[in-house]
Amino acid sequence: MKPIERSNVYGLLSRVYSSEPSKDFLESIRGSSFIEALGQDFKSASLNELVDELSVEYTRLFIGPGSHIYPYESAYRKDKGSIDKDIKNFIESRGLRYRSDFTEGPDHISVELEFMERITQEEIKARKQGDLKKASSFTELGKKFVNEHLIKWVPIFSDRVIDVASLSFYREMAKLTKEFILLEGVDKNE
Repeated sequence: MKPIERSNVYGLLSRVYSSEPSKDFLESIRGSSFIEALGQDFKSASLNELVDELSVEYTRLFIGPGSHIYPYESAYRKDKGSIDKDIKNFIESRGLRYRSDFTEGPDHISVELEFMERITQEEIKARKQGDLKKASSFTELGKKFVNEHLIKWVPIFSDRVIDVASLSFYREMAKLTKEFILLEGVDKNE
Protein backbone atom coordinates (compact mmCIF):
# COMPACT_ATOMS: atom_id res chain seq x y z
CA MET A 1 0.00 0.00 0.00
CA LYS A 2 1.33 3.44 -0.90
CA PRO A 3 2.22 5.85 1.93
CA ILE A 4 -0.60 8.26 0.92
CA GLU A 5 -3.15 5.44 1.11
CA ARG A 6 -1.80 4.34 4.49
CA SER A 7 -1.95 7.93 5.73
CA ASN A 8 -5.57 8.23 4.59
CA VAL A 9 -6.57 5.01 6.36
CA TYR A 10 -4.87 6.10 9.57
CA GLY A 11 -6.60 9.48 9.34
CA LEU A 12 -10.01 7.91 8.74
CA LEU A 13 -9.64 5.48 11.62
CA SER A 14 -8.34 8.17 13.96
CA ARG A 15 -11.42 10.25 13.20
CA VAL A 16 -13.77 7.28 13.72
CA TYR A 17 -12.50 6.72 17.27
CA SER A 18 -11.82 10.32 18.32
CA SER A 19 -15.42 11.41 18.93
CA GLU A 20 -19.00 11.01 17.87
CA PRO A 21 -19.24 11.35 14.09
CA SER A 22 -20.25 14.72 12.69
CA LYS A 23 -22.63 15.26 9.79
CA ASP A 24 -19.74 16.52 7.61
CA PHE A 25 -17.66 13.43 8.36
CA LEU A 26 -20.54 11.10 7.50
CA GLU A 27 -21.27 13.01 4.29
CA SER A 28 -17.67 12.60 3.20
CA ILE A 29 -17.82 8.85 3.78
CA ARG A 30 -21.22 8.51 2.17
CA GLY A 31 -19.85 10.02 -1.01
CA SER A 32 -17.09 7.42 -1.29
CA SER A 33 -16.89 3.89 -2.61
CA PHE A 34 -16.25 2.89 0.99
CA ILE A 35 -19.99 2.94 1.75
CA GLU A 36 -20.59 -0.60 0.45
CA ALA A 37 -18.51 -2.02 3.28
CA LEU A 38 -20.43 -0.19 5.98
CA GLY A 39 -23.67 -2.10 5.74
CA GLN A 40 -27.33 -1.46 5.11
CA ASP A 41 -28.05 0.71 8.17
CA PHE A 42 -25.50 3.23 6.92
CA LYS A 43 -27.03 3.43 3.44
CA SER A 44 -30.71 3.54 4.35
CA ALA A 45 -30.89 6.07 7.21
CA SER A 46 -31.20 9.81 6.69
CA LEU A 47 -28.04 11.70 7.58
CA ASN A 48 -29.59 13.30 10.67
CA GLU A 49 -30.88 9.92 11.90
CA LEU A 50 -27.50 8.40 11.27
CA VAL A 51 -25.67 11.12 13.22
CA ASP A 52 -28.03 10.54 16.15
CA GLU A 53 -27.78 6.75 16.03
CA LEU A 54 -23.99 6.73 15.71
CA SER A 55 -23.62 9.28 18.51
CA VAL A 56 -25.61 7.05 20.84
CA GLU A 57 -23.63 4.01 19.70
CA TYR A 58 -20.29 5.79 20.14
CA THR A 59 -21.22 6.81 23.68
CA ARG A 60 -22.48 3.32 24.55
CA LEU A 61 -19.38 1.64 23.12
CA PHE A 62 -16.57 3.92 24.32
CA ILE A 63 -17.79 6.28 27.05
CA GLY A 64 -20.55 4.68 29.12
CA PRO A 65 -22.38 4.86 31.49
CA GLY A 66 -22.05 1.28 32.52
CA SER A 67 -19.69 -1.19 30.96
CA HIS A 68 -18.01 -0.03 27.81
CA ILE A 69 -14.93 -0.75 25.72
CA TYR A 70 -11.90 1.19 26.84
CA PRO A 71 -10.19 2.79 23.82
CA TYR A 72 -6.86 3.07 25.68
CA GLU A 73 -3.76 0.93 25.23
CA SER A 74 -3.13 0.88 28.99
CA ALA A 75 -6.38 -1.09 29.47
CA TYR A 76 -4.94 -3.97 27.41
CA ARG A 77 -1.31 -4.07 28.51
CA LYS A 78 0.32 -5.44 31.65
CA ASP A 79 2.94 -2.65 31.74
CA LYS A 80 0.26 0.05 32.15
CA GLY A 81 2.28 2.50 34.23
CA SER A 82 4.77 3.50 31.57
CA ILE A 83 2.58 3.48 28.47
CA ASP A 84 1.46 7.15 28.50
CA LYS A 85 5.02 8.36 29.04
CA ASP A 86 6.41 5.95 26.43
CA ILE A 87 3.90 7.08 23.78
CA LYS A 88 4.41 10.76 24.54
CA ASN A 89 8.20 10.26 24.23
CA PHE A 90 7.70 8.32 21.00
CA ILE A 91 5.61 11.15 19.55
CA GLU A 92 8.03 13.87 20.63
CA SER A 93 11.14 11.92 19.55
CA ARG A 94 10.58 13.05 15.96
CA GLY A 95 9.69 16.63 16.71
CA LEU A 96 5.96 15.93 16.56
CA ARG A 97 3.81 17.27 19.34
CA TYR A 98 0.91 15.82 21.22
CA ARG A 99 -2.09 17.98 20.31
CA SER A 100 -2.96 20.26 23.22
CA ASP A 101 -6.62 20.48 22.17
CA PHE A 102 -7.10 16.74 22.63
CA THR A 103 -8.32 15.88 26.09
CA GLU A 104 -7.65 12.13 25.99
CA GLY A 105 -4.44 10.46 27.10
CA PRO A 106 -1.64 9.69 24.65
CA ASP A 107 -2.65 6.01 24.67
CA HIS A 108 -6.16 6.67 23.29
CA ILE A 109 -6.64 4.79 20.03
CA SER A 110 -7.38 7.96 18.07
CA VAL A 111 -4.15 9.60 19.28
CA GLU A 112 -2.05 6.58 18.35
CA LEU A 113 -3.71 6.36 14.92
CA GLU A 114 -3.28 10.09 14.36
CA PHE A 115 0.40 9.75 15.26
CA MET A 116 0.76 7.08 12.58
CA GLU A 117 -1.07 9.33 10.11
CA ARG A 118 1.43 12.09 10.86
CA ILE A 119 4.40 9.72 10.53
CA THR A 120 3.19 8.62 7.09
CA GLN A 121 2.64 12.27 6.11
CA GLU A 122 6.23 13.05 7.12
CA GLU A 123 7.42 10.06 5.10
CA ILE A 124 5.50 11.33 2.06
CA LYS A 125 6.93 14.83 2.50
CA ALA A 126 10.49 13.50 2.72
CA ARG A 127 9.99 11.39 -0.43
CA LYS A 128 8.69 14.43 -2.33
CA GLN A 129 11.79 16.34 -1.25
CA GLY A 130 13.96 13.47 -2.45
CA ASP A 131 15.28 12.73 1.03
CA LEU A 132 15.03 8.94 0.96
CA LYS A 133 17.09 8.54 4.14
CA LYS A 134 14.65 10.70 6.09
CA ALA A 135 11.68 8.94 4.47
CA SER A 136 13.15 5.59 5.45
CA SER A 137 13.62 6.76 9.04
CA PHE A 138 9.92 7.64 9.23
CA THR A 139 9.00 4.27 7.70
CA GLU A 140 11.08 2.50 10.36
CA LEU A 141 9.64 4.69 13.14
CA GLY A 142 6.13 3.76 12.01
CA LYS A 143 6.95 0.04 11.93
CA LYS A 144 8.44 0.30 15.40
CA PHE A 145 5.39 2.10 16.78
CA VAL A 146 2.97 -0.38 15.21
CA ASN A 147 4.91 -3.38 16.53
CA GLU A 148 5.59 -1.97 20.00
CA HIS A 149 2.14 -0.50 20.54
CA LEU A 150 -0.75 -0.86 18.10
CA ILE A 151 -0.40 -4.53 17.24
CA LYS A 152 -0.25 -5.47 20.91
CA TRP A 153 -3.72 -4.22 21.73
CA VAL A 154 -5.73 -2.93 18.75
CA PRO A 155 -6.75 -6.40 17.47
CA ILE A 156 -8.19 -7.24 20.92
CA PHE A 157 -9.94 -3.87 21.13
CA SER A 158 -11.31 -4.34 17.60
CA ASP A 159 -12.65 -7.81 18.42
CA ARG A 160 -14.53 -6.37 21.40
CA VAL A 161 -16.07 -3.66 19.23
CA ILE A 162 -17.06 -6.25 16.61
CA ASP A 163 -18.73 -8.38 19.30
CA VAL A 164 -20.59 -5.54 21.02
CA ALA A 165 -21.50 -3.01 18.30
CA SER A 166 -25.17 -2.81 17.40
CA LEU A 167 -24.65 -0.87 14.19
CA SER A 168 -22.71 -2.16 11.21
CA PHE A 169 -20.73 1.10 10.98
CA TYR A 170 -18.66 0.42 14.11
CA ARG A 171 -18.46 -3.33 13.44
CA GLU A 172 -17.10 -2.74 9.94
CA MET A 173 -14.75 0.01 11.09
CA ALA A 174 -13.41 -2.32 13.80
CA LYS A 175 -12.86 -5.07 11.21
CA LEU A 176 -11.00 -2.61 8.99
CA THR A 177 -8.97 -1.40 11.97
CA LYS A 178 -7.93 -4.91 12.97
CA GLU A 179 -7.07 -6.04 9.44
CA PHE A 180 -5.15 -2.86 8.69
CA ILE A 181 -3.08 -2.95 11.89
CA LEU A 182 -2.29 -6.64 11.41
CA LEU A 183 -1.19 -5.89 7.85
CA GLU A 184 0.90 -2.92 9.04
CA GLY A 185 2.58 -5.12 11.63
CA VAL A 186 3.87 -7.53 9.04
CA ASP A 187 7.52 -6.93 8.31
CA LYS A 188 7.60 -6.53 4.52
CA ASN A 189 11.27 -7.60 4.44
CA GLU A 190 10.66 -11.08 5.81
